[in-house]
Amino acid sequence: MSNYKHQFLFGKKNYTIMLAGLGIMVLGFILMIGGGHAEDLTKVYPEDTLYGFQRTVLAPFLVLVGLATQAFAIFTKTDLPATIEDTPAEKRAARRTSASKRKTVTRK
Repeated sequence: MSNYKHQFLFGKKNYTIMLAGLGIMVLGFILMIGGGHAEDLTKVYPEDTLYGFQRTVLAPFLVLVGLATQAFAIFTKTDLPATIEDTPAEKRAARRTSASKRKTVTRK
């Protein structure tokens, strides 16, 4: 019987940071949609609305911050215990093999 204990790759902390990063990215994409509208875009071209600070600077910056937050969440160390639990018999066997390897080394 195997002593392998199944665990998730990330912990709660990682998923919380990922969710925050996803929220920041969604906010950036919503800001890219912009605000305001024109009655008929064939007659009126609202340059200040289409090329404003919100759509050209703030929204892409938020998307990049969200992506950086996702990368940070991936590389953040989790507080999970080891995935394989050794039994006392396995620990003793490992100590015996390491001790026997030390004895077999010959000095010249």
